[in-house]
This record gives sequence, structure tokens and C-alpha cells, in this order.
Amino acid sequence: MKKSLKYIVVIVIIILIYYFIQFPNTTKPLVNEVSLVEQSTKVTDSAIPEKPKADSVPKELVSELNLPEKPKLEDDRELSYLTAYRELVQYKRCGMIYHKKQRGEDLIAEYTKGYDRFAEIPMKPTEVQIDFYKGQIDSCFALLIDDKEGYRDGYLRLSKRLFNITPDTDEEIALSQALEINKKLKQISNQLFKEKIGYDQITEEEREAKAKKKLALYDEIELIRKRNDGNTTDEDYQIIMQIYEQIAILNKIPDFEINTEEIAFLENEYTIYALELKEFFQKHQSPDIFLIFAEYLLNERMGKFFFTEDLNNKLGIYDTDYIQNLNKHIVPFVACTLDYPCGPESYFSINHCIHPGGNEAKACGKNVIDFYLDDLISTNQMIDFNNYFNYLMDNHAKL
Repeated sequence: MKKSLKYIVVIVIIILIYYFIQFPNTTKPLVNEVSLVEQSTKVTDSAIPEKPKADSVPKELVSELNLPEKPKLEDDRELSYLTAYRELVQYKRCGMIYHKKQRGEDLIAEYTKGYDRFAEIPMKPTEVQIDFYKGQIDSCFALLIDDKEGYRDGYLRLSKRLFNITPDTDEEIALSQALEINKKLKQISNQLFKEKIGYDQITEEEREAKAKKKLALYDEIELIRKRNDGNTTDEDYQIIMQIYEQIAILNKIPDFEINTEEIAFLENEYTIYALELKEFFQKHQSPDIFLIFAEYLLNERMGKFFFTEDLNNKLGIYDTDYIQNLNKHIVPFVACTLDYPCGPESYFSINHCIHPGGNEAKACGKNVIDFYLDDLISTNQMIDFNNYFNYLMDNHAKL
């Protein structure tokens, strides 16, 4: 009996030692709280201790806890609807930078070449422009979770983030409504494009095959432009034009039937929603809404100029190419007047700054309005620019 009692005591001591080794008291590090949760899958939600945040844990314990490194961009930041929207817009402007990096290109090396597609003497960027371009690259990649995140994945993440934020201010509510109109316009525009090219009259396999051929042709054009240090010769130019003809042929669908009634219906719908956006903007003055508005109503490529007749009659401007050139300057200028970010570090300013052209370097470190008035707009353009600007502010951007 005594011998049995000794065995029982020994077993109890072993169990107690094991228990205290596995489950130490709460004054020990938090590692065991994490392991407790991992060991039991039947614990109720209320009983699960909070996983410590990486910021609150000493660096030496991060690897022990198996916690991920803090990402560049935290999606759990408390963002306003407006900030989340502007970051999404900025992300889309970074598309080429992301794609070039994904292709393994050296962004700085490519930029410093400063080649122009058809220039006889390519303009090289200055050191100041290179520094601003580096800054743009950094700001673009700061929007990615990490270097492995693809462009599409990042876009979907930022779009979802915007969708999950409730607009708070009157300006944000109006912006969300403008985005709904914009979404409808894009849907109609895409469908109209498909109808005009007979998109649905060929199979998915045929579309994929054509897309691959076109991609290969565009890559061929890019290689031609880069050779000879970017100095495109007359011979190169002829080859490029021939390749574009091949692309045009691929874009055509032979013997497809045009649904004229559907196209007429879609064009009418497009006009209705575009006018709705125009009227909406007149009632809601914000720079972000104006930039959406201007994409359609001041851009010939999106359909037609809605102001052509007024510009002809009231301002005496008849050349549509000249109107398009004015629009490129008018749109940022109006947005800046409506208090869109236009300082030396803004997108508009840096976009002008990093252009390899000579005069554009003067934009580096300047706000947009100063650069336009001091350097960009010529004396001959100033009268038309001033008249066009006043016309927009009086009729479509009343403060």
C-alpha cells in the first residue's frame, strides 16, 4: 500500500510539473496566449484572447511569435471617403510604373534615357526631374501592400476599401453620387464600343488569340522605339506604322452585322447620362466631381465636345484640335481653383515636372497655377485661355 502511494505521489508531481511548464502564469510573455488559441479550436469567441499587434511587440519577439512584418500600407487606417477615393485615383495613375516594374525594367534607367518616340534629338531629363520621378515611384509603391502585390489585386483592394467607407460630409455624399453616374456612363460606353466592333460576334478563344497577337505587336513596337538609344529613325517610323496597320486589321471583325438600333439607343443613353452629370456638377461644386465631369464633357475621345457650339459662337474658337489642347490646361486649372491639391508635390505639378521636355522642368517645385501663368501658357494662348476659363467658371463651375 505504501509503495502504491509513493507511485501516485510521483505521478501527481510529474503532472503538476508538466502543467506549469505548458501553462505558466499570466506574468509570462504573451507567446503562450497565442499558442493556447492555436491549440484549441473549440474555444468560444469571447474566450479567445486578442492577438498582440506587431507595433506593441518588441522586434526581437516578432519572429518568435511568427507575426508578419508591418506592411507599407495599412488598410485598417481610419480614412475619410475623400482620401480613400483620391488614393484610388492616384493608384490608377501609377499603372505604367507598376507594369514596367513587373516586367523587370529598371525604372530610373529607362527614364534617364529620356527618349522621345519620333524626336531627332531626344531630350534628357535633368537631375531635378529624376529626383521628382524617384519621388513619384516611391509614392506609387507606398500604395501597395508589398512588392508582390499585382496591379489588379491592388486595384480591387483599394476599390473595396472605398466601397466599405460611408461618405460623411456633403461633399463626399455628392462625390459618391457622381461616381454612380460615372459608373453608368462607363458601362454604356463599354457596351457601345463592343457593339461598334462586333465584340460579341466572335468567340472568347478568338478574342484571346487576337489579344495575344496584338500584345506581341505592341512589344515589337516598344523594342523598335528603344533601339538606337530611343532615336527613332525614318525607317523605324515606317516599320512602326506598318505594325499599327496589322493591329488595325486584328481589331476588325470581317462580315459582322452592325446593330444600328442598339447603337442608336446606347448613344442616346450616353448623352442622357452625360447631360445628367453636367447638371449634377452645376449643383455640386467640388474639384473631384469636376474632374469626373471634365473627363466626358471636355474630352473628344470620350464622345464629343459638349461645348463646341458655345465655344464657336461665344469665344470664336473653331479648331477642335486647339480646343483639345486648351482643355489639357483648363481642366487642372479649374480643379486647382476649386481647391484640389495643386502644390509642388501634387500629381498635377509632378506630372508636368517629370516630362522630359525642356520647359516642363520649370514645373518642378512650383504650384500648378504659377507654372501655368509663368511658363506654360503663351501670350497668344492667354486670351483664349482666359476667356475659356471664365466661360467655364460662369456657366459650369459657379463658386
